Amino acid sequence: MTDEEQSRSAPAKPVGRQLRQAREQLGLSVEAIADHQHLRSSIIQAIEAGDYTKVDTELFLKGYVRSYAVQVGLDADAVIRDLDAELEPIREEREREHQADPLIDIERRKRRKRQIAKAVIVAILLGVAGALAFNYLETEGRGASAPTLENSEAPTNDGDGSPGPEDGDAGESATRSQDVQPESLTATPAGTPDDGASFATVDDETTAADGAQTQADASGPVPPEEPAPSPEPDALLGDSSAVAQTDPEVPAQPESESFSAVVDNDIAETTEAASAAGEASLTMTFSANCWVQISDAEGNRLVSALRGPGDELNVSGPAPFSLVVGAMSAVDTLEFRGQPVDLGGFRVVNDRAEFTLEP
Repeated sequence: MTDEEQSRSAPAKPVGRQLRQAREQLGLSVEAIADHQHLRSSIIQAIEAGDYTKVDTELFLKGYVRSYAVQVGLDADAVIRDLDAELEPIREEREREHQADPLIDIERRKRRKRQIAKAVIVAILLGVAGALAFNYLETEGRGASAPTLENSEAPTNDGDGSPGPEDGDAGESATRSQDVQPESLTATPAGTPDDGASFATVDDETTAADGAQTQADASGPVPPEEPAPSPEPDALLGDSSAVAQTDPEVPAQPESESFSAVVDNDIAETTEAASAAGEASLTMTFSANCWVQISDAEGNRLVSALRGPGDELNVSGPAPFSLVVGAMSAVDTLEFRGQPVDLGGFRVVNDRAEFTLEP
């Protein structure tokens, strides 16, 4: 504001002079005004002289002036407007002094620094909380996906009771042998002893069938065959063996025996081919819940399932076998090709092991 604007905004008469003239016209003394307002006479004299510093605050000053104006019969609102015009330069001077005070400037800087420090601390806390929440959610997500993967892989072979590729071939061969063999059995008359009955391997049955076919073509009746020693315990097939009862007096059935010989020859060739290809068997027993996956030499997944305590797992296929065991402590025994395997010889990390069994 320029000096000219200040001169235009300033009242024609100071407020103190207006109050004093009105008091003198009424013939009132300073003491009378002071007694009426319950103030000291020095306060009334300071107001009339325009020395407003004697009053503590601007609020009290305006209250004293308004009461004084009403007492002497002046327009209180007009007097207060004139007082505001007089106080404006004083207010500006006080503001300049306040801004120039170094203590106030230091306090202002401290306040600004505290505000910045609070903002930085809040930002750091929010960042740490966000990182912890993200880490927690990511960990929970990985923990939830692992059981889902195991459960989805578990029913592939053993969960629904479906046989593996090697079990299916053996079962099919055994079933075919059982379906054919009753046709090759001859009737036994009553009272005939069962001394000629025998359990034979697939190879023995093939040899017996060939001999029976030759004798049937020559003389007709088929004599009983004596059991031959088994070349290997693992080659026994309990489901495909049968009790053969024959009688020299009963005529042979060349067509049935010929067909049985052809089927048994196929089974013998299949068994010999599997043995030549490196077929091996594996047996595992468990004392607790354990997820296990077994693959053969051709990469076929033989087993991928969860086993429980007391379960026994038997698989066969071309060796070597690749195993993934989710809980080594739950494996009770492990046999490969009929021989026990030392479980302490494998590298175990977090009770999980991956290893290969070779012949």
